[in-house]
Amino acid sequence: MLYFFVTNIKLHFFHVNILDNDDKRKEVLTAIASLLYTGLRISESKNITWNDIDFNKKLIKVTEKTNFTAKTSNSYRNVPLNKLYEYLVNENKNRKSSIYIFTSPLGKQLRERRLLEKCKEIGKKANIDGRVTLHKFRHTFASHLVMNKIGLERVQKLLGHSSIHETLIYAHLTPNSMHEDLNVLNNLG
Repeated sequence: MLYFFVTNIKLHFFHVNILDNDDKRKEVLTAIASLLYTGLRISESKNITWNDIDFNKKLIKVTEKTNFTAKTSNSYRNVPLNKLYEYLVNENKNRKSSIYIFTSPLGKQLRERRLLEKCKEIGKKANIDGRVTLHKFRHTFASHLVMNKIGLERVQKLLGHSSIHETLIYAHLTPNSMHEDLNVLNNLG
């Protein structure tokens, strides 16, 4: 089964629509963008609190909480805090919640349904084909890593997959790079 991912052009358009939007729902838009830059599941992302961000070590800690249990034990992990996610977090520092990073305009924890509605709206503007779901941005995150030669084992850890077999769905994205890898042997003779 081929998994959908968003092309670079459409991803850029999606990104611009989110970050350049003066919409009063910017909180929702930045939460959606965060899925692209972390590979977190929506249930993980909406439960990230300020205590889960370690700005010194540049890590997002996915941990169990009173109101949150991860999909698997491997789901509890540290995900590197990249510059784009750091920007999104900083965008939300002055928001109304002292607990959650991404909140509704009223400072409450985001609801998946609200995120999905906005995601579909932005996806339509970006001409993203097919069904637009929040989980597709997790696939996009993984696909772009694999296409940029990040090993499947590393992608597995970033996604919090319990087995490499779950991550192997992205293996079909690497064939062209294998030719480049074998080119190192051309200089043997």
